[in-house]
Amino acid sequence: MPSCAYDIGARRCPLVAAVLAVGTLTALAAAGADNNATAQASQAISAHADEFQQVPGFIVLADRRMFTVMAFLNAAGYDSEAKGNEMPPLRAKVRQMVAANLQQSPQKLASWQRRYAGYVKARFRLPQFQEYALGLTPDYPFRPAFPSRLRQFREFHQVLNDFWQTAKLDAIWEAVKPDYMSEMRAYHLESLPSGVDAVWAYLRMPRSDTFTFTIVPNPLCQSFTAQWVVRGAYHYIVDGPRTGRGFNSHEYLHSIVEPIVKTSLARQRRKLHAYFRASKGRTVYYGTVPNFTSECLIHALTPRLALKRDNSPERRAANEKEIDSLMKGGYLLARPFYERLAGFESSQLPFDKFVPQLFDEIPSYRP
Repeated sequence: MPSCAYDIGARRCPLVAAVLAVGTLTALAAAGADNNATAQASQAISAHADEFQQVPGFIVLADRRMFTVMAFLNAAGYDSEAKGNEMPPLRAKVRQMVAANLQQSPQKLASWQRRYAGYVKARFRLPQFQEYALGLTPDYPFRPAFPSRLRQFREFHQVLNDFWQTAKLDAIWEAVKPDYMSEMRAYHLESLPSGVDAVWAYLRMPRSDTFTFTIVPNPLCQSFTAQWVVRGAYHYIVDGPRTGRGFNSHEYLHSIVEPIVKTSLARQRRKLHAYFRASKGRTVYYGTVPNFTSECLIHALTPRLALKRDNSPERRAANEKEIDSLMKGGYLLARPFYERLAGFESSQLPFDKFVPQLFDEIPSYRP
């Protein structure tokens, strides 16, 4: 199960020119506009037609911004990998190529390592960097497409441009581009819309958004991580290695579940806070009771959705193993939610009406 690196779903960022053009591209395609107009609109996604693919409502992008930020992080000290897993070959390959190109620039490398160490000391993590990457213009030289809310990033694009030149990232990108194309082609575009439909069918709610989903494979980060970022009408999903290459319903559910949780937990906040308090130090710190509760509920919903596709004994056993792992990892509401979602499935209630009842049914926390 991929973990959620971070989310900024509650904050709706300004819709910048780069994102507007993504929407223009989709609208032009849907309206049957001529290929020249579509090609012009696509420049804000990438100037390179082979680096993205799309169907109406969905884009899969081999993202040079994300590649550059992640190459920088890996060179400057980002070594995280999931426990028990080796770095995927592509990540190791890029790290080696960048290191070789930086051998003649030890002072610059040392300065970048100090910068990264400063970010770590300030508690910056992968999610903030991935969010930042998605706010840059799509190709070198990079510029902010919208102002960063983090002052430490205000001049970071200049560092990335220097890094691109010094590490010869243009040559490295061309060398690994076939690998990125393979990552991109692993998504079956024609099946992605059914993933969205399945979410709303399970929730028994009419779809309440008109997102264009922009999926960004990120093979240079820690395995089993994923992140969602909503900007205006656009829902970015950044998929790390080993997360699968279908529609990531887990990340999509954040934009649906979090508002429902925030409006539903007031009556049971004290009870849910006890679970949140007990989770500290055992899992990623989610900061607030609503965020922790939402994460646990989404972790419970994802395997319930999987049962709708495959109700085999093997799938059920895999779900039980997954829930056990989540509970051991500190997601202490995962099993209570997972088990009680069976009651939702047998009811006629829409999900947003069921959630207050779900919170009422959760037992008080007992160590």
